[in-house]
Amino acid sequence: MGSRFLTRWVAVAIVIGIILRFAVGFVFTYNYDVYHWALTISNIEAGNGLYDVAGYYYTPVWGYLLALFSQTYGLLGLDYLGERFAELLFTEDATSIFPHTAFVTSIGFNLALTALIFVFDLVGGYLVYWIVREVFGDEEKARWCFVLWFLFAPVIIVGSGGGMFDSLSALMTLLIIALLIKGREFAAGLMFSAAILLKLFPIFLFFLFIAYIYVRHREDGWMRRVALAGAGSILMLAVLMVPQVLSGNVMDAFSFLLSRATTDDSMFGALEQYGSVIVYSLIIIAEIVLAYKFSRMEHPRPEISLLWFSFIGLTLVFLYPSTPQYLLLLTPFLIIAAICIDPLLRYPVLILMVGTSVFDLSSNVMGLTSLTMYTDIISIDAWTSWYSALQSQAFGITASNWFSIIGGVLQYAAVASALLIVVKRYLSKKSESASQWAS
Repeated sequence: MGSRFLTRWVAVAIVIGIILRFAVGFVFTYNYDVYHWALTISNIEAGNGLYDVAGYYYTPVWGYLLALFSQTYGLLGLDYLGERFAELLFTEDATSIFPHTAFVTSIGFNLALTALIFVFDLVGGYLVYWIVREVFGDEEKARWCFVLWFLFAPVIIVGSGGGMFDSLSALMTLLIIALLIKGREFAAGLMFSAAILLKLFPIFLFFLFIAYIYVRHREDGWMRRVALAGAGSILMLAVLMVPQVLSGNVMDAFSFLLSRATTDDSMFGALEQYGSVIVYSLIIIAEIVLAYKFSRMEHPRPEISLLWFSFIGLTLVFLYPSTPQYLLLLTPFLIIAAICIDPLLRYPVLILMVGTSVFDLSSNVMGLTSLTMYTDIISIDAWTSWYSALQSQAFGITASNWFSIIGGVLQYAAVASALLIVVKRYLSKKSESASQWAS
């Protein structure tokens, strides 16, 4: 990573980040999602494919990574993934925004998963540093952006406590941008397909990426470069999906999309289904308009504009309320914009840090089940008392869900306030070029 990057205070930040991650992974793990990773690994080790038995509901990229992870996990001799505890079965009937499970993963598995996601966080952070250094030419700001990302509380909590891999989605999206900046369109296309087959959200930047290639290379064969990106994308799509095509599991690989397209017979279910379809359709239209505007503006420094417009595009995506882990994709772009473009965006960064942390920690004592069931640090009686207290209701809503609601409102306020700052900036500088607007 080079001596210019690894200064003393950056090294201290990395050490602090590592300690915090493993402390959270040891003390607090929300088992509902992590259980599914353990179940997927168990199914793979039993000789099954990703979709041969129930338990894995994502597109295959994360499943392939879990298969590789299981090999490393086994080499370390950590072959105990967890077990189902009868003492916790009653929690599965609880009415909660975040569902519960009586299956509790082992502390060893939790820490191994923490180590895996730590790698994503670190590499993603270095990409943030590299992009800021290359685009803005400011080594100090580049280091600050890395440290903010690496020590950002939701990044630590979502990865180490929630066991979710959204920092890898952010890493892949940043890598696409880095490759586009370097003029490596074929490699960017490869990474684009991998990114959308990990988590779908990067697909919303598709039109903007095409617009950037056009603007950057309009005098240098932009159509050929777009074709190269398309070829890379198709090749990676084939590589990742051919095993599922051969096994007849293509529909299973996209079951998460199909499940969101179905609804129950209630009026609320119909509203939820059609409401999301309408909102995301409007977001796609907005992304097309954003890309068109990008292609029509003057860009003395198109890389700055690409980062700024990517930030705006992802902010538009998360105007539709989401669970806390998804916001990790927006986070590095928000940090870059706040440090390098508009200081006012530092307020949404702060609000997001608090809101998403509260939202993600609202699974409350369910995150302490590994510590309770596998150590003597917390007794099951004490845990049950805390759980009961958080199931008490105020105005018909449990204390646990109040944490979710408050965190969710703050998280949404961060996204909305960031967009308001963008609108204000645009209105005050609408006669200027994109790069001046994002300077």
